Amino acid sequence: MRLSPVIITLLLLAGCSMARGPQPTLIWSGQPVPTTGPIANARDAMAMATKMAERPEFDCSASLVPVRNVQAKQMTLAQALERQGTEGLGSGNRPDTPVWLVTVVGEWIYTGPHLTDGSGAAVGPWHTYEIVLNAETGKRIQGKMR
Repeated sequence: MRLSPVIITLLLLAGCSMARGPQPTLIWSGQPVPTTGPIANARDAMAMATKMAERPEFDCSASLVPVRNVQAKQMTLAQALERQGTEGLGSGNRPDTPVWLVTVVGEWIYTGPHLTDGSGAAVGPWHTYEIVLNAETGKRIQGKMR
């Protein structure tokens, strides 16, 4: 018997939501965490990265455990990519772009590739997520899991 991709997706989402439990609201200094705009300090960079780490993306789960040990350091994009061992600046980015390199400890698994029949490989878990945030725009440039 072949299950439809919609049924498989619903079953996976139901299982993930039951495993994670209630989702906390992340608030810093009594203010909601901004989702775009300049990132003025390490605390805001850590808050944004924590929100990103706690929600699923196209090919990766949300953190399966509460995230912890969040650290942020401001540097240039070239320095961040060198620290990550990554090449290429991404579309429209300059090497001297100011960024926040935020490291988050948690547990993630790869949930892709997403094929039309709903199948996918489970890979991982990874325990460290490094997120590069553009300090001027607040947008994520890239993330790398280890």
